Amino acid sequence: MQRFTSYLLLAAAVVGFTLINDGSAMAKGGGGHHGSGGSHSHGSSHSHSKSSHHPQHSHAKKPHSASVLNPGKPPLHPNPKPPRHPPRHRHPRHHGDFDFGFGCGDLDVDADVAEVELPIDVATLAVHMIDAGDARGQLGPAYRVTVRNNSAVDIVDTFALSLTASNSRELSSDAPSASTLIEGMQAGEVRDFDIRLPATANTMGTDAAGQSVPFSVLSAMADSQNQLVEINKDNNLLTIDRSDIPAVSGE
Repeated sequence: MQRFTSYLLLAAAVVGFTLINDGSAMAKGGGGHHGSGGSHSHGSSHSHSKSSHHPQHSHAKKPHSASVLNPGKPPLHPNPKPPRHPPRHRHPRHHGDFDFGFGCGDLDVDADVAEVELPIDVATLAVHMIDAGDARGQLGPAYRVTVRNNSAVDIVDTFALSLTASNSRELSSDAPSASTLIEGMQAGEVRDFDIRLPATANTMGTDAAGQSVPFSVLSAMADSQNQLVEINKDNNLLTIDRSDIPAVSGE
């Protein structure tokens, strides 16, 4: 019991000493603050009198501006640095107008598109006999030739269609021939053209009795003057024996 009492007395002494020290510190702080306040007041009037004649510039650092999201608090990054690799802007590709997204409106660009020529192809499909002509009346035989435009586009250029009579499948420049001009064809169009050979085509050969007879082989050729740029020339020429040429139906 005596020991417990001693502990209580010691604790009370420590608390009392602490309170005395705190009171002294507060008294000194109040006096110092009062003194500094008086000094500040005097300095302020002196500084104010100077500033009326020579304004002084303050070099104190300005506080950071308040954050928009947290008013009264400075932003986390007052001076953010730009990224090392700015994001790339991808723009759609168009054939005509372009919007480059520079913030100044749309920029119209007239893009020149190169025209690509599609392949052309004409073919000689068939030959039919219209009439045999008249050798005595100096009139050669007439034939109807069927031509087709195999192209997916119209043919706008003019090209020749020729008939040549011969006694072999070898064409010669001095053989009787006739031609006509085709002034273009629509894509996929099939058209008939009538051509009459010279009268000499009916007297190109002789029979066993020595009588004159017509030619034996007929050749029909589309684009015979090679005026078109085609992807296939093999279907331009059609060669047929005269005896195998059918007559035009209904005539």
